[in-house]
Order: sequence, then structure tokens, then C-alpha cells
Amino acid sequence: MLPDSAASDVEPAVPPLAGLVPDATRISRCQQAAALLRPWAALVLVGLLSITGWWIGAITAGLMVFGSNVAVVHDLLHRNLGFSKRVNDALLALYGLLLLNSGHALAATHRRHHRSYPSAEDPEGYLDDWPVWRVLVEGPVFRLRLWGWALRHGGRARAVMGAEMVACAGAWCFVLGWGTTFPSLQVYVATVELGTWLFPLVGINAVHDHHERGRHRQTRSIHHRWARLGLGLQYHLEHHLYPQVPACRLDEVATALEPWLREHDAAVYGDL
Repeated sequence: MLPDSAASDVEPAVPPLAGLVPDATRISRCQQAAALLRPWAALVLVGLLSITGWWIGAITAGLMVFGSNVAVVHDLLHRNLGFSKRVNDALLALYGLLLLNSGHALAATHRRHHRSYPSAEDPEGYLDDWPVWRVLVEGPVFRLRLWGWALRHGGRARAVMGAEMVACAGAWCFVLGWGTTFPSLQVYVATVELGTWLFPLVGINAVHDHHERGRHRQTRSIHHRWARLGLGLQYHLEHHLYPQVPACRLDEVATALEPWLREHDAAVYGDL
């Protein structure tokens, strides 16, 4: 037998997905439609609430646009929504622009994150153990750092990334030049930028810890019922273990996997 200290360093074998939820990578047409339509429904709500002058509601709807769109882009960059490569790439560009970001740059950096975390080659993970104040200071330039990395390592996708970045710059020029004419546009852009600023803290720093041993401890999940508002993104540990599963199916995987997570003291907070 291994000594206790050595045994504690052995990473537990991850159960095969087929033994947990055999069809977990499948997604229905209704689930596809729900994922794609949520950001647009929330965007319409931003416009309607802005017209009525209820700015708190409009800002809340703007944050809904950001959150639901992050979930879509996350699935698209993992190619988990069941579309052909051509359709998936077109949707990735569109929904990335809705975030005022380059979808293909996000795909390049995030896929490398999954391949290399927790090594120094991970373009996203450099701030996962920074103090909160420093992450907040970094927030406004984090997107630009990812763009720079993607352009250096993007290969044949660099032309598409460049076009998306130019489109983002054009959208910002339009907002700066004519944004005051469209109050709902101001609310939308402000909330998207707020979400982009806070994302490194919420989406990276809070859910990773490369000092821990094993994948079951280096990424964290939240299993509180209220966390279902995360549209599947709250199951970050499960996502790292099974990145091929669409966000809308991760709750099933989390339920089936929970005994294993508890047995191995995985980084999970709350109960399903």
C-alpha cells in the first residue's frame, strides 16, 4: 500500500461519462433554440424597459443578456450545440460580437485553457490566485490580453479574429458617436462592459485554484439551488471533467456524479 502522504497525491479516476449519463452530449432542438434565443429576448426586454424609464429593470435585463450570451458562446466555442462547423463558426462570431468581443479569440484562448491548465501556458489562468483588488484592476484589460494571445497563436483563424475585433471597435465608435440618441443602447453596452470587467473575478479567479492537487480540487462548482441562474456555468468542475457536455445537460451530470464528488472531497459548494 502507498503511504498516506503518497496516496493523497494520487488523483482519483474520473468516472466515464457513458456510465453516468449515456446521452449527455445530445441536445434537442428545443434546447438549441432556448440557448440561442435567451440573449435576444433579454435584449428586447432592455429596449422595452428603457422606453418605460425603468432603468433598474433595464440594467438587470442587460446583465441577463450578458449572462445568457456567455453561456451560448461557451457552448459554441466547445462546439457543444450540435451545429455543423460552418454554422457553429458563424454563430460564434455573431454571439461574440453581441458580447463586444471576438468569439474566435475566446475559442482559441479557452480551448488552450482546457488543454494546459494549470500550467503557465494557460492564457486565462494567470490571475487565478491574484487578490481580488488586483483582479478588478486587471478586468478592463483582460479581454485585450486574450486578444493579443489569440492573434499570436490563432493560426489560420487570425484573419477572422481580426475582422471580429475591427467590428467590435466599430461598434464602440458608433456608441461613442451616437449612443446618447439611443438610451437602451447605452444601458446594454454599459452592462456588457460591467460583465466583461467582472468576468475575470467571477469566471476565473473564483472557480480555479492551481495550488490544489488534482482536477477535482483545482476547479470549483456551486451546487446551491439558486445557482441554477448560472444556466449550467455554475458546474465548472463538471465542465472541466466533461467539456463535451452542453451547459443545459450539466445539471444531470452533476446529479449523477455527486456521490463521487463527495467521496473524493471535490471542490463543490452546496447541495443539489
